[in-house]
Amino acid sequence: MVLDNICSSALLPLVEAAFRSSSLLEMSKESELMLCHINLVKVIAQHSALVPCLLDLDKHYKPVQV
Repeated sequence: MVLDNICSSALLPLVEAAFRSSSLLEMSKESELMLCHINLVKVIAQHSALVPCLLDLDKHYKPVQV
């Protein structure tokens, strides 16, 4: 249930976009936000039931549009 909620939310695309598009300069300007993103991923990775949401998603996966 929690895994489904995370996978269908905008959370993962938001974090992925932050990691993909950030230069070192942007990361230094938004260091607190980046640390929050990193800590979020770290917490998710510590829960074996949630780890699948950090792996590659099925190519047919479509996030829910809000």
